[in-house]
Amino acid sequence: MARYENLNVRELVSPTGKPGAPVIPTYTLATVPDATLYTGQMIIVSDATPQALCWSDGTNWIATDDGTAVA
Repeated sequence: MARYENLNVRELVSPTGKPGAPVIPTYTLATVPDATLYTGQMIIVSDATPQALCWSDGTNWIATDDGTAVA
């Protein structure tokens, strides 16, 4: 799978149901959920250096900026 892919989004809907930015859950390195249970989902790891937006590849949480496993 390519690390970078095209993404076309027509509209983002917030938890309130109004158009807006998605809410991405934030965790510390000590509290990140099991990546095997969240394949394809995203989180923010607040105490990674630097803070990282990560996605689960089904095994690890991968930082979107450099492709390294953060947890």
